Amino acid sequence: MKKDKLNEFINKYTLGGNIIITSWVTNDKGELSTCFLSPDQSLIGNIVMQESPLEESELGIMDSTKLKQLLTVLEDDVELEVVKNEEDENIALELEDQTNSVSLMLANMSAVPKTPKLRKLPKFDLQIEFDEALSKKFIKAKNALADTETFSLVEDDGELKLVIGYTENTTSNKASLSITPKKKTKLDKVISFSAKYLKEILIANSEFKTAVLNISAEGLSKIEFEKDTIKSEYYLIEVPSIA
Repeated sequence: MKKDKLNEFINKYTLGGNIIITSWVTNDKGELSTCFLSPDQSLIGNIVMQESPLEESELGIMDSTKLKQLLTVLEDDVELEVVKNEEDENIALELEDQTNSVSLMLANMSAVPKTPKLRKLPKFDLQIEFDEALSKKFIKAKNALADTETFSLVEDDGELKLVIGYTENTTSNKASLSITPKKKTKLDKVISFSAKYLKEILIANSEFKTAVLNISAEGLSKIEFEKDTIKSEYYLIEVPSIA
C-alpha cells in the first residue's frame, strides 16, 4: 500500500501525538479500524480505512509515534506483515519496501485500554459549520492561548459565541468567535469541550473545506469526516470550563 495512506490513517487518530496507544483491527470485510479513548477521557474516536493491508487480525499498538518514525525509513510503497510466536500470538508488525524493512514490537491486547461503546446518541441541538475560515480562526485562537484547555458554547443576548478560555464571573485571556449555527435550540447552560482535541481534529482533517460539529445539550458533541477510503468520527465529551 502507499505509505502516505497509512500515515494518513495514523495521523487521524494520533492527533498531533496525543493518542499513542491503541489497537488496530482488520475485519472479514477487509477494513482496518481503530477505536480510541484520550488519556483524559474527553475524546472518543473511531477511524475506519477500507482496503486493509493486513489479514484479519487484532494488533496492540503501544507506540504509534515510534511507528510513524519507522515509516520514514521506507519508500512510497510498503507491505505489512504480522509476525507471530510459537503460541500463535501477534508479537511484531513488519513493514518493508523493495530494499528496506522495519519492525514494531506489538503489545498484548490486555495492555491496551478499552474504548467504551456509545450505544445510544443523544439528540443534537446545535449544528455549527466549520468552514475553512472558521477552522483557521479556531486553530489560530487556540495557538494564541496554548495553555487554555477548553472551548465553550455561550449564548449572550441571543447571540451564540464559541469562546476559548471562558470562565464564569472572572476575567481571563480568551478568544470569542461569533458563529451562526445551522441548527439551533436555546442553550440552558454553557457547554464546554476540549479545545486541544478539536484543534488537532481540524488539523488532521484539514483537506476538508467544511465539517459540521453537532452538539447536544446533554454534554456530547460529534464531528465526522469521510474521504475516499477513510472515515473518521470523533466524539467530544463535556468537560468543566477551565481556562
